[in-house]
Amino acid sequence: MRHIGGKYHTEGDIYKYDGELIPRDEPVILFRGRDRLVSQVLEFYYTLRSKITDPEQNLVLLKKDIDEIVAWQKANPDKVRTPR
Repeated sequence: MRHIGGKYHTEGDIYKYDGELIPRDEPVILFRGRDRLVSQVLEFYYTLRSKITDPEQNLVLLKKDIDEIVAWQKANPDKVRTPR
């Protein structure tokens, strides 16, 4: 079993979208779409990443994730929660 943050786990390996295996000893964190604060956290992260020499493709993918979360939260307000 592999722990993800302090709340989640997986039974298998974790891969990046490009197929790269994330080593088991590398910490991984998971944000869920239901977290009321996640879009704000990711917008801040986006701002930080845009100030460094991050490839445009990475920023496009991150913005897509943010937009997807915002849309999901708007469509599912009953599932959105304040983190505990």
